[in-house]
Amino acid sequence: MSSSPEGMKYMTALRHLYTHGCEKLKTMPADLRHLTSLQTLTCFVAGAGSGCSKVGELGWLDDLGGQLELRQLENVKEADAKEAKLGNKKRLARLTLRWTDVDKEAWNSDREVLEGLKPHDGLKVLKIYSCSIDSCPTWMNKLQGIVELELSDCKRLEKLPAFWQLPALQILCLCGLENIRYLCSSDTAFTFQKLKNLAIFKLPNFEIWWGTSEVRGERPIFPLLEKLLIKECKSLAALPKASVIKETFEGVKIEYRSAFPALKKMKLKDLEMFQRWEDGEGNPGEELAFHRLEKLSIRSCPELTTLPEAPKLSVLEVEGASQQISSLHAASRYITSLSSLELYGDDTETESVAEQNSSELVHGKEKWEHKSPLTDMTLWRYNILFSHSSALPLWSTCFAQLVELGIWWCDALVYWPENVFRALVSLRVLYIWGCSKLTGRTQETSEQSAPERSGLLPCLEFLSLKECPSLVQVPKLPASLKVLEIYNSHMLGSIIFSQQEDTSSLIPGSIGEARASTAVLKLTSSTSHPFLPCLELLGVDIMCCSGLSDVANLPPSIKILSIRDCDNLRSLSGQLDALQTLQIVECSKLKSLESCLGGLPSLEVLGLWNCRSLQSLPNGPQAYSYLRSLLIKSCPGIKLLPPSLQQRLDHLEEKILDARYEGWEYSIRRRLACLK
Repeated sequence: MSSSPEGMKYMTALRHLYTHGCEKLKTMPADLRHLTSLQTLTCFVAGAGSGCSKVGELGWLDDLGGQLELRQLENVKEADAKEAKLGNKKRLARLTLRWTDVDKEAWNSDREVLEGLKPHDGLKVLKIYSCSIDSCPTWMNKLQGIVELELSDCKRLEKLPAFWQLPALQILCLCGLENIRYLCSSDTAFTFQKLKNLAIFKLPNFEIWWGTSEVRGERPIFPLLEKLLIKECKSLAALPKASVIKETFEGVKIEYRSAFPALKKMKLKDLEMFQRWEDGEGNPGEELAFHRLEKLSIRSCPELTTLPEAPKLSVLEVEGASQQISSLHAASRYITSLSSLELYGDDTETESVAEQNSSELVHGKEKWEHKSPLTDMTLWRYNILFSHSSALPLWSTCFAQLVELGIWWCDALVYWPENVFRALVSLRVLYIWGCSKLTGRTQETSEQSAPERSGLLPCLEFLSLKECPSLVQVPKLPASLKVLEIYNSHMLGSIIFSQQEDTSSLIPGSIGEARASTAVLKLTSSTSHPFLPCLELLGVDIMCCSGLSDVANLPPSIKILSIRDCDNLRSLSGQLDALQTLQIVECSKLKSLESCLGGLPSLEVLGLWNCRSLQSLPNGPQAYSYLRSLLIKSCPGIKLLPPSLQQRLDHLEEKILDARYEGWEYSIRRRLACLK
């Protein structure tokens, strides 16, 4: 866009100007007022010097609609703000006003500038960032059509407006308002008529909900609120006082107490003083409940000791709370509704606490014996489920329906937990991350037969093993497996896919015992399908396994193979006729792929990078027939590309090659082809 007045005059018919990524803009071009037909201007950056457009020039552009963001408003004067005439832009739906977050001596001018930027009353969305004001503009309570309102990092703001007077308000976000002590205050009864989403975070002095000692009226103040987020409010001790709710719920007339009768999702995080679900105490015999609550997340609320009554709760996440609610015993109250559970344990758990928790697990088992819809569970440092024998029955009674399981940072997990996994007949996805002591070996008993061992996790499709530095063996896995990920397991020596069962490693003192540091991945199918071709593995991703020297007998079903940062890898083998994507990166000792991977007739994407010892590539008659993307960089050992790959270069959609691979003959042929 030309910055001269003449250039602007030639663009008077321009209707849309999208300035995405406007945080990189310093100023706007001069004489923007000439674009009188402009209907869309997503961002305007106010400059401080001459030669750029002032905010006042927006006063000429009354057809502006949609969204508009004004940035660097610290450079704007009160007169310019009024000349912008935002109130005349009736088509404007979303307005963002952003000051640069710096401490300014002349901060009092922000109040006048904000008053001068008054929008029309029908505005739908308003967001104000880093404005140095102690009170909100007088026009804010007149925005009768406002649906979403956000006030962020207005650190000097001391009093909030009467939000309940905004009849269309559905979303309210308050962030970084350091001087705010309460949400609102009124001597008469009030209610947020349509508010559905309330987010309050980084309000360190927010300690009470209302500025008055008592809110009059019997109606709930948040009758329609569905989502509540409260985060980093270190002074808040409780939710607001509940109201008595009388309604018909699922065909039954009920009466209960609640401040949020329609709440579906609630997240409480980093609340140092939070300890009660209601401000004050309810009347005896009146139940405090969240009848529609579906998801509850509690993180870093150390003073909270109870979970609320929530008969419809399906997702529960608890971290950094008291031991009373960070347990399966506490979660068991939701047994009939819970489908997803995330629990965080304590690294410093003492033996006495562990024994107490163990007894609670046994006691809680009676509740969990009822049929549970629980299908998704994540355990963070939750060692008790792997360290105490009393926890074992829970896996068959409580977790038999699990489809996805994540185990994170559990140091108690040393051996492959076959007794645990035997119960998980429906499990499809398994994450084991950060378990520093996991070796992968098994504790097998004499009465355990080979067919029983091979029947573990019969439906497993996805396995991810990451950040397990002690892993030396990848155990027997089912034929149903489709994706295997292994990251940062530096003691893993080799991975061998085989239908042959090697039992020598189970005999103490045998040669197999001496070679225990070499991992053998035996992927066999069930007894009715004993052969390797039944394996369904489609993708293998191996990264940062510095001790890995060979990956052998890769199954022919694989379509994606990625091996990265395995500096010791020397051997790779398998008949990969179905392989579509092959990526090998930073494998400096791998020398050849010529005869170890088959003909690669289905290969579509090939990436080789920094494999400095690699000298040869496959060159079968059908190799690279479907290749469409090729990257070969920093592989100096490859002197020439195989003829079958060389012939394919002209037909590739994407190609990144070191220059020497194309050669002078190929360069001449390509130039001649361009001249035709």
